[in-house]
Amino acid sequence: MAELQRVLEGAPGYCQRVMGVPAGPAEAQSTYSALPEGKTYDDEMVGCADVIRGWPRADTSIIGLLLIAETHHGRGYGRAACAELEKTIGSWGAKRARAAVVRTNAQAIPFWERMGFEPTGEMKPYRYGAVVSEAIIFEKPIASP
Repeated sequence: MAELQRVLEGAPGYCQRVMGVPAGPAEAQSTYSALPEGKTYDDEMVGCADVIRGWPRADTSIIGLLLIAETHHGRGYGRAACAELEKTIGSWGAKRARAAVVRTNAQAIPFWERMGFEPTGEMKPYRYGAVVSEAIIFEKPIASP
């Protein structure tokens, strides 16, 4: 919500033209919850992704996170999400996609390998709260659209 709010506040011309006023402090929530009459949010969010464009090199993007709720594993959502992310990364002109797997989450490695990612041999230190580990870097060539 905070990022959507930031985008709305950063588009004052749009807000003025479409809403008649600048974005208010709860505009993101209003935008997110606006549905046609009689409609509700039937679908639940099953996953999320974080991609950093042009990092660590200009021709590379890294998938910092691709997370599917465990109750939805085995339904093809991860595979579909990865394919969409690769299309997006390719549309940016990137030649490679990277993914980092924290060693304490090594059960995710077979997924990335099935998606065509290969280990680069690089390891990066990882620390988050009480977890001290390392991130294993995987990479895959990306076809341009």
